[in-house]
Amino acid sequence: KEYLSDKLLQFHQFIDIFKSLNINLINKSFLDVGTGNGLIPKTLLITNFMKKVLGTDLYSPYEHESASIPLENETEKKFFKFLKKIIKNGFISYKNYKKYIRSTAEGEVFQPQDIFINNINIKKVNRYNFKKKSAHELNHLKQKFDIVYCKGIEHIPDWKTTVENFNLVTKKNSFIYLKTRP
Repeated sequence: KEYLSDKLLQFHQFIDIFKSLNINLINKSFLDVGTGNGLIPKTLLITNFMKKVLGTDLYSPYEHESASIPLENETEKKFFKFLKKIIKNGFISYKNYKKYIRSTAEGEVFQPQDIFINNINIKKVNRYNFKKKSAHELNHLKQKFDIVYCKGIEHIPDWKTTVENFNLVTKKNSFIYLKTRP
């Protein structure tokens, strides 16, 4: 539950930040750079917060030992079941899962507000797309996104090229959300 809670907290914080800025995510497109097993973009899809998502990573899931993520299909099913359990009366509340947060200080630094989740549609997970592209290869996507999310920019060696590539894959008035754990 610790891993599932950490992923849930990432999703919850992401939604809370955009809600606090009065930014409507519905019908937006989302690029997750360094997606790993894709749980964040998949969760944005099934909770109807995003219309279109794409995950990119240097490695396909489980291709390289550096990706210390649990098995995708098994974890995905457990995560979605956990998400449904945590949602009470249509709301996701940090207090309902904070007891499982162990490996990070994030929960103490940024405790997200309760978020209303209207519906979960697991079938939408089939709309998730993945491209085996590093942050340095985003210029090959030939797509533009409303929101670019990168949760591990400290793992990317050439930040200048990455930021230039962010510019190539974003629309006018797009948002870039960088998250780091130095």
